Amino acid sequence: ILCRGVFAGDCRQLSVRSCFPALHRAERRRRSVIVGMRGHPDAIPMGRWSQWALRGGLQTLPESIATFVRLRGADVRCNAELQRLRLRSDRTWQLTLPDSTITADHVISALPAAALARVLPPEFHPLAQELTHIPAVTVAVVNLQYRGTAPAPLFGTPYMYMGVHPIYVHGGPPVLLPLQVMLGGSWFQRLRLGMWGYGDVVPQPHTGSHGGVPIERIRHFIEQQQLPLSLIGASYGGVSVNDCIASAKAAVGRLMGG
Repeated sequence: ILCRGVFAGDCRQLSVRSCFPALHRAERRRRSVIVGMRGHPDAIPMGRWSQWALRGGLQTLPESIATFVRLRGADVRCNAELQRLRLRSDRTWQLTLPDSTITADHVISALPAAALARVLPPEFHPLAQELTHIPAVTVAVVNLQYRGTAPAPLFGTPYMYMGVHPIYVHGGPPVLLPLQVMLGGSWFQRLRLGMWGYGDVVPQPHTGSHGGVPIERIRHFIEQQQLPLSLIGASYGGVSVNDCIASAKAAVGRLMGG
């Protein structure tokens, strides 16, 4: 369920160290996941689990952040594709956009790994090569709604049943039956729904071919070269919204000396 539902991935290829670090540490510590997690700080106490949502959808989160930083003088540019990233001799970055060029002391990149690899300069080929070792798979979430009852949802490849929340009126039979299904995953080359194509949206942290995992080698390269570059987002620190928020907070904390 975790591999298919969270990563939409192939459990034979995913890196346990990257996807489930607490489980990896537990097994290394005590040679048993269950024994290793028992009473350890990595274990999540009972009663601490929670789910959250935003009224209006998750899109309201980046919109609210953009409004917040604009009011404090930040320059927010939307639909401005990064075409090239170059490190200048004074160790500042030059970012080339379709209609302008920006200079920055430090870059915090939330670009998917493959997209970042495409804009790096030739001298960072080793870094770009490691970034391409973090593939991504095609996934789409489809919301259906039936009147009354509907046939039982299909389980298994290539569908994953995510949730159903019947809407009742005065305790009678369901009036509306919303159904949420996830399509795609590591077994899809490309998923197309109507005129829209959805591709490469969920990173797959695979085990490296020559020791370690790509993200560890990527971080080592950045530290070794002392690059003014921080990587955040789903490709590097976990695919959930919480993971992305945590990696961004940690990156800013390091820059601020925290």
